[in-house]
Amino acid sequence: MQGPLHGGDNAWDIKDLPLWIFAGVLALIMQRIISIALAALLFGLVFGCTNEDPDSGSTPPVLLAASLRSMQSSESARAQLQAAGWSGWRTIESPPPHPLKGRPTLEVLAVETDGVDLAVPGTLRLEFLGNRLMATWFYPKDLERYTSALKEQTRKSPEESTSVKYGTDYQHRDYVLFEDVRLRKELDDWIRKYS
Repeated sequence: MQGPLHGGDNAWDIKDLPLWIFAGVLALIMQRIISIALAALLFGLVFGCTNEDPDSGSTPPVLLAASLRSMQSSESARAQLQAAGWSGWRTIESPPPHPLKGRPTLEVLAVETDGVDLAVPGTLRLEFLGNRLMATWFYPKDLERYTSALKEQTRKSPEESTSVKYGTDYQHRDYVLFEDVRLRKELDDWIRKYS
């Protein structure tokens, strides 16, 4: 009887047994690796797909003054305000043309416009961080009437990431500040690190 175990051309030697065992074990390991990789890929496809903008950092926008939402671009906010009858678009602060050496660029844009929020006329200051609306400062002509109207709105209980503050600025103008605290923290962290 001729065959691999009994001699002949197709015979193998017992010395080759460790090589065959190694090849078999290697094949099993490769099958497991491929199975795990396919499972991870399917998991990522099923649970990793969302409709969120990857650049937004998965942070939903929050409501600010004049029905604006944080994270809006300056172009989007301007178009929304113009459609609502706000006039003028005055740049108060703009990013420097050349960043300072050794620091990443900090793009802060501040503009003002005039209009009406909650039936109270006033001036609205918008602050953008990296072309994302971070805060609105509304300077109402009648603070008492505005805060009364504000309390009647749903904004009286701001969203978790919204900060609402009342105050008077250095020019003795009363304001109501609506701010996305996540973007403010980002700005404060940059200032602490690079100032």
